[in-house]
Amino acid sequence: MAEKEQLRSEWTVSSKHLIIIIFIIAVMLRVLTVINYGESLKLFMDDRHYVNGAINFLKTGHVAGSPLDEPTVISMPGMFLWLAGLMKIFGYTQSGLECIRISLGVMDAISALGIYKLFKYTLGERVALLAATFYAIGIPFICTSVLTMTESVTVFGIVWFLYLSLIHISEPTR
Repeated sequence: MAEKEQLRSEWTVSSKHLIIIIFIIAVMLRVLTVINYGESLKLFMDDRHYVNGAINFLKTGHVAGSPLDEPTVISMPGMFLWLAGLMKIFGYTQSGLECIRISLGVMDAISALGIYKLFKYTLGERVALLAATFYAIGIPFICTSVLTMTESVTVFGIVWFLYLSLIHISEPTR
């Protein structure tokens, strides 16, 4: 029995190191993608739609998509506000947009930590490490995480909402 506990504690210590390594790899892959591809990485121009809408919101105060002179409700609620806030911090020049993309990449890497926590809580540590690894190195996740679209924000919100909700409902009420 003591030997099993010894092995379990060794696995726990090494898994803490592994999740840190997974997080670092996720951040590095996303930052390198921004640096290498920058403005050339686009998916059907949705990326540009959100950037133009956020710039338009900063300049005019109107939430509008394409065309910019007509109000819209088609985009994810709050996405223009979110991007406009980041643009207020970083600007909307080329270097500002790269900083925004890096910020979204880091946010997406934090989602990998959320995936780890969620799966560890529900299915166990080994499954959690595997899920976080797949999310951290998955090409579709890397590519969409560095675009100014809804994916990073949505995944971040859903994963952390689910995890925190499960933690909350499992605690006894006061």
